[in-house]
Formats: sequence, C-alpha cells, structure tokens
Amino acid sequence: MENYLYIIGSSNHFVHMLWIVVVLPVYFLSCYIIGVYSEIKFNLLFSKDGLGKYISRFIMGWIVEIVFFQLICIPMIICNAKFTTLAMSFVILIFAICIIALLKYKIFKNIKDTVKKIINDFFELYKNNKSIFIYGVIVLILISMQVLIGVIGYQGAEDEIMDYTVAAQTLNNNTMFRTQRYTGYECGLQDASSRFICSWYMYRPFLALILQVHPTILGRTILIPILFIFTYMCYYLFAKTVLNDKEKITLFMLFLCIVNLFGNIRITSMLMMFTQIGNGKSIFSNILIPLYFLLFFRLYESEEKSIYKILAILNICSVAMAPTSLIYSALIALLGTVVIAWRKKKLKIFINTLITILPNVIYFGIYLIEARWAIW
Repeated sequence: MENYLYIIGSSNHFVHMLWIVVVLPVYFLSCYIIGVYSEIKFNLLFSKDGLGKYISRFIMGWIVEIVFFQLICIPMIICNAKFTTLAMSFVILIFAICIIALLKYKIFKNIKDTVKKIINDFFELYKNNKSIFIYGVIVLILISMQVLIGVIGYQGAEDEIMDYTVAAQTLNNNTMFRTQRYTGYECGLQDASSRFICSWYMYRPFLALILQVHPTILGRTILIPILFIFTYMCYYLFAKTVLNDKEKITLFMLFLCIVNLFGNIRITSMLMMFTQIGNGKSIFSNILIPLYFLLFFRLYESEEKSIYKILAILNICSVAMAPTSLIYSALIALLGTVVIAWRKKKLKIFINTLITILPNVIYFGIYLIEARWAIW
C-alpha cells in the first residue's frame, strides 16, 4: 500500500485526472442504480413525483451504499482485517447489486423518455412562469458561490485535520484504527480512536483509493462541491414534501441560500457547512437531519411501513457519520415520533420507532464492549 496512488500504473497528472473523470460518474451511477433498486424492491423513496423522484433515488442510493459499508466495515475493524479486504468486498457487493438491478429491472429502459421529459419541463417552466425560472437561476448561482467559497476558503477544524491523518495512515499501513493519530505508533482498537464504530472515517480513504487521490485532496476539493450539492438536494426534497408548490419551493431554497451564506456564525450547521463539510457531524446536521423531518411530515400524513424502513436506514447512516450522531439520531427519531404518536393518539407509531433505533443500541453496545471509555 506504500504506492497506493499509482495503482493505475502512472504518476502522470493527466492520467490521474482522466481516471477521476471516468470513475466518479461510475460511482454516481451506482448510487442511482441502487436507489432505483431500493425503490422498486422495498419502496424506499423520499419523494414520489417530478424532479424530486430522481433526486430521491440518487440520495437514497448514496445513503444505502453508506449503510452497506457500515454493516461490513465495523465487523472487519473489530476482526483487524486489512483495509484492502474491506475495499474489495464493498466494491464486489455494490457491483453485484448493480448487475442484478440492471438485469432484473432494466432500469435504463426508458432513459431517453425520462431525459426528454425533464428538458421539456424545464422549457415549459421558462415559458409559463418566468419568475420561478429567474428565482431558480439565482438559487443555482448562490449555490455555485457557496461551492466556490467552500473550495477556496476552506479551513478545516482540528478534529477534521486529524481525520485526514487517520485516512492517510489507513492507506499507507493497510490497517483500520490500529494506529494512534498523534504519534503514528501501532496500537490496539481501544487506544486508536473513539470513532471506530463510524465507517465514514474509512469511507473517505475508500473514495481516495478508488479515485487514486490523496485523502486530503479528496476532502479539500472533490468532496466539497459534491456534499454541497447533496445538501441542497435534501433541502429540495424537504421543501417539496412540506410545501408542494413550485414557487414556494423556489423561494424557500432562495431563503436557505441567503441564510447559509450569511449565517455561518457560532456553532451552527451553516458554520459546519463552510468550515468542515466533509466531517461526519456536518453531513449529519446538513444532509440527514432535514431527511428526518421530511419523514416526520410523511409519517404524520400517512403511516406507510416503508417510512419506518427508511427511518432505520437513516439511523444506521447517522451512526456511520460520527459517535455523537449515534445518540442524537435516536433522540431525533424518538422525539419526532412521540409528538406524532401523541397527536394522532397511536402508541403503535412510537413502538415502531423504538424498533428502528435498535441499530443505535447495538452499535452503542459494541462501542462499550470494545472501547470501554466515554463516547464523548
């Protein structure tokens, strides 16, 4: 693993750039395919119509991929498996799921009609309601400004800088949480880090490995625009669920852009978005929490069983992000559904939610057994 950056056989920068241009779309395509497979097979979807349906498929696929990574990563960390074993196992798993989905459901059968419909809707919006179109263009400009600010003026916090150290040690030593972050000495799992139950700290070196870039380059350039776009995708899904009106949704997105641009003071989700968007805590607060509230609105309107499945998946994904989100995700799920259960006079809603937080309880138990020290 000493020369992991040159697996593709060349140290030429152009070749590396070409590799990224090829691999990154394949990664996004796998997210979309798994999202469609989750929708068809298990009815896992945040939004069911229009543009929200396609965004929902993509976000759901990305979340499900992280959940799969979490489920196979933690046992391998505990068993002291090699990082390359984890990476190969995960790639084979995702490749197998994508092949099954493509062969069984013919996901891209009507891709031409779908693209035409999206383009026609875009031009129809421009013709029929130019004010919404103009607001939408302003929103896109503001999001682009935020991405630019995030990339150029990015200043990671101390804990995130140490996360890059963990990622580099993982790739160089081909081990997972068996090296002390501050000294580089080999150690046991108990002394390595309190974050071994969170697979996001291994997912970043995995992305660096398949993209053939250094983890710091990945976190400071490639991940920032991707996660900014993911964030606003989730805000759009939330607005579509709650408002369900094009003009109100556009104004809501415009308001959020302005708040995020000028609201990054103190310790807020806005501050974390601009200072450490690649950190698991930032992903939890900016991407996953809006999806929790989206599910609460859906649960209040209709008690679909698929909502509880998505809630359980979100809980596992939250655990993958940061140790603190293990607790906060369970609290958010419980507090949100307590209000709904009390309002609708149905205890069943709360009981079903208790079942969805079982992964949090299991991972907390694993943490206590393996680490034997405070989660904070």
